[in-house]
Amino acid sequence: PRLAVRQSARYIPHVVLGSTAHDCLGKALRDAQSDEFRLRLQGDLDNFPFDQGDGVFQIQARASGVAVEYAKDWPRVENAYAELFINGRRLEVTSPAAVTAGGRVQKISVILPDMIGAEKILQIRGEAAEETQRCLDFIRVSPVRTYIGGITDGITVQGRGLLALQLDIPLYSDKQAEVSGSYRFFENDISFAGKSPPLTKTRGDLLFSRAALHTRNLTAQILGGPASLQIRKDSGKALQAKLS
Repeated sequence: PRLAVRQSARYIPHVVLGSTAHDCLGKALRDAQSDEFRLRLQGDLDNFPFDQGDGVFQIQARASGVAVEYAKDWPRVENAYAELFINGRRLEVTSPAAVTAGGRVQKISVILPDMIGAEKILQIRGEAAEETQRCLDFIRVSPVRTYIGGITDGITVQGRGLLALQLDIPLYSDKQAEVSGSYRFFENDISFAGKSPPLTKTRGDLLFSRAALHTRNLTAQILGGPASLQIRKDSGKALQAKLS
């Protein structure tokens, strides 16, 4: 009826994860108490973990107050009501809402499709429908700041928006994480450090990845008139901006 979620790894045999992944899972799931924990094991243990479908290995847990440290340098997810589901090779943690870097996030999923395969890719998806300034705070304290060349430094914003983020993080390898995402501005007022004129009623999308950044359908009021703003930055190149 009750389990400390950080102890979940103790119920997963090492043959499923391997010692390194087993240790990583134990460290990633930090806090929370589960009010429902179910383990189902069925089949000939000589065939475990049942790659050919000749048995069942499942763990299901539901918990509140969950904290997940999913990758180095990324703000951890906290205060989540989450469900943990392990089915054979696949591990999945989902949560409708949580907090990270002081802002609220939603529709969160943390998935390890194959816990046994040689290449383990952790897939993370989430959204933040928040005050734009809080989303900028998340960017500043995460590796996203490096990917977009720190262009949000010195910017202050009033208004709301929607941040969508996708991460594919290789575990136990030297490969870099694949990151993609977007931010949608809803009638935002944006002020820049220095002498640049502010933007008002800003609408449109900012799309980014580890290698590039560009805008889509970004419009605003500048110096009292309507304008279209195009921004692009490719890896290793200077930021390009066009106002029309």
